Amino acid sequence: MQTIRYAAMTAYGYWAVAQSEGEGVVKDLILRDLARPLFEPYGFCGGWTHYGPVGDARIAFDAPAFFAATIVQSVATGEVTCVDAVMTVRGQILTALFVPLLWLLVGFSMRRLGQRRWRPETTGSFQRLLLTVLLLPGLVMLPFVVLAVPLLFASPWLSLRLWGHAFWMIYPTLLCAERLRVWPFQRPQNTSRAPN
Repeated sequence: MQTIRYAAMTAYGYWAVAQSEGEGVVKDLILRDLARPLFEPYGFCGGWTHYGPVGDARIAFDAPAFFAATIVQSVATGEVTCVDAVMTVRGQILTALFVPLLWLLVGFSMRRLGQRRWRPETTGSFQRLLLTVLLLPGLVMLPFVVLAVPLLFASPWLSLRLWGHAFWMIYPTLLCAERLRVWPFQRPQNTSRAPN
């Protein structure tokens, strides 16, 4: 489902550009970009920044996939690059390879949490302090989630962008809460792990 959503948002982004610039411009852009090698030095950041609201929302929803594709691009070319490099047509195809893997891992961890197959509680003082600090970003994002609800009707793409950013800050917070055994992962008395 997330792969279909990624493809739909990408297609909509090109459709929106085609409506304003013309179908010939978009077709020419796609053909010229696909004619180039998949991995080539990007040159400099900021060279292709026509993200638009759809591109920004897509980056927010699939941020780890975009970062993974950027790292692969950097390793393959031997030059440090930025996320602009994977906003080209070739880069979006590369990113699409990471999207299913990303959401598969997220789905597995959410399923594990839902089945109460929690990971062992963290006991070390330094580790607990570090995880406690990592709880803060998710708490900071909660007001943005509330703001994203009315924005869904006024500015849908901005709202989706906020939802994406909020998820990738709240999700690690949830995993930290699991290791710290704070709400909603507090156990009553029995601390043994549930059977698989």
